[in-house]
Amino acid sequence: MPVYVKIGSPTYNKPPAPDKQPSETLYPTKLKLGKEHQIWVSVPQPDKLRLIGDVLPEHFAKTGFAIEKYGPSITEALASGLAGEVLDTRKVGNVYRQVQVAVSSGASPVFFKLEYASKNSAAIHSLEIQLNPRSLGQEGIFDLLTKLHSVTAPSLKVGAFLATARVKRLDVAIDVIGVSVPELIATAAHQGKSVHYYGADGVLESVYLHKPHKLNASGQPTDKAKKHPLGDVLVMVYDKRREQISKGLLPPFDPAPVTRVEVTKQRFGSVQFLLPKLRKMNNPLVGIKIGLVRSAGPPGSWMWLRYVEARRGGGPERAAYVLGLSSFEAAKLEEFYASHPSDVIRVKTAWKMWNVGVQETGLIYLIEAAEQKSAAVPLPAEWLT
Repeated sequence: MPVYVKIGSPTYNKPPAPDKQPSETLYPTKLKLGKEHQIWVSVPQPDKLRLIGDVLPEHFAKTGFAIEKYGPSITEALASGLAGEVLDTRKVGNVYRQVQVAVSSGASPVFFKLEYASKNSAAIHSLEIQLNPRSLGQEGIFDLLTKLHSVTAPSLKVGAFLATARVKRLDVAIDVIGVSVPELIATAAHQGKSVHYYGADGVLESVYLHKPHKLNASGQPTDKAKKHPLGDVLVMVYDKRREQISKGLLPPFDPAPVTRVEVTKQRFGSVQFLLPKLRKMNNPLVGIKIGLVRSAGPPGSWMWLRYVEARRGGGPERAAYVLGLSSFEAAKLEEFYASHPSDVIRVKTAWKMWNVGVQETGLIYLIEAAEQKSAAVPLPAEWLT
């Protein structure tokens, strides 16, 4: 039987509770909506990570060898020793051969890309690794690094390689248990286009906020903007429960709704951004607001809820027309929308717990290996320089 809770706005069905109690470490923030509805908000956690580094002779256990001799064996080792699959071999720009190897580690794949220096050389120019520290966890990352060291011949000193590897992309994820996507408003400072995706049943499943395009010197869209008119994704807010079900996987904390907020930070500037710098990375959540619809508008207003839904489908002008609002009413509701609080994810408070996300996921092993030290679990000496 549905339970109705009143929190200063129209009544609503309280969602089901999670089947297990969320971890106090990963979900330290709890928000109360009324007397019985509770929301859990996770610490920021590293999600998709892309690293790239030059492959040098000193990165291998054997000294004084010609690295081109070992290029093919390393490629083969990654594919066979890591139980991977060679996905692609092609020419990319001035680099004539690129080998992409996919390694499945549980539900989270890891991708390796090896670029060679020239068409006729077997010397590896660079190695790129794409993985998800949050999904792999500490055990998964440690296992992956152990295999990467052991299957290559000569052995790759993973710590030595990671010490010079540059971070090219990092996504930061925050999970919110007890709230579905339609219950949230997501905005970002200086955002460009926003796209709303609905399921076959008409339920809002995800919201994508895109970065605005830059114009060229003539004030016209750049070639990149013409090819990708939506722009790069800045923030994704999506239904994690539905996503897992669509993949045939068990939803987290079922049957409670889980919404994931994912921030993409693809550019780290022209300077080398090395792994250890991730410990004190600048807050990527700045300028992003994630708040509850019902707490953002006039208390007890059904029109506010209808305005938000109509606005998602056609913008403020369309919403005003569909709802028959006067210019004054429309302006007031749009003012509420534009100034909505970020009461679900409090940006400054949340980012203070970034170090917890780093420690509790596999990212800590990558950082410590790059720092040539071990603060959590002793790293094998042969991994280091």
